[in-house]
Amino acid sequence: MKKKLTTYSLIEKIQEKFDLPDAFGYISRGFFNRFGHLLNNTKPEITAGVVCILSLLKLKIHSVSLLTICETLGFRMSAAFYQVKNNILKKVRIEGFHGFRKTPQLVESILQEIPYQVSSVS
Repeated sequence: MKKKLTTYSLIEKIQEKFDLPDAFGYISRGFFNRFGHLLNNTKPEITAGVVCILSLLKLKIHSVSLLTICETLGFRMSAAFYQVKNNILKKVRIEGFHGFRKTPQLVESILQEIPYQVSSVS
């Protein structure tokens, strides 16, 4: 329960710092609720970063870089990459992920796990 509250607090911090829409917080919490159990042995900062990155990708928000999310929460992009590749995608039997820019189509299926209709948000 403590990790959940800490993660939610970090999501809110990112949302406020970068003035992101309410949908960002909603989607980030949705990703945490759906995939958080796969990130059990991870610091809350990295867990929050991963779900925030997935939310930025889902909502097609380009005003904040993925790297900026990582830096703001105090970890390296490689940690987010590792968590998505080994603790989320592998667990749902998706292989071949080489990065958010190189193979974004592989993340697409997990982005659809959280329902939300949005065309594009800046």
